[in-house]
Amino acid sequence: MTDEHMHELAVLEQSWIEAEAEADHLKDLAERAAVAAEELRKTASVDQPDVKLLLGQAERYSERRERAEADAVAAFDRFWSARGGV
Repeated sequence: MTDEHMHELAVLEQSWIEAEAEADHLKDLAERAAVAAEELRKTASVDQPDVKLLLGQAERYSERRERAEADAVAAFDRFWSARGGV
């Protein structure tokens, strides 16, 4: 394996790790927003703007997380393919 190929593998692996970390971070943000909305809902009217805002935020984080997870899978596939599938 050449130095160039090893460098390419390292870059692809780092890209995959970063994509996984982003997906995990977005999952955490979505969960926190959902919990905050639920806590606020317990003490406020369901129609209160803050509850709707937090629920919308949780949904957006979830959507971004789904895209980030797809990016992470694609990054892993590129890394795995560059490794020769071993």
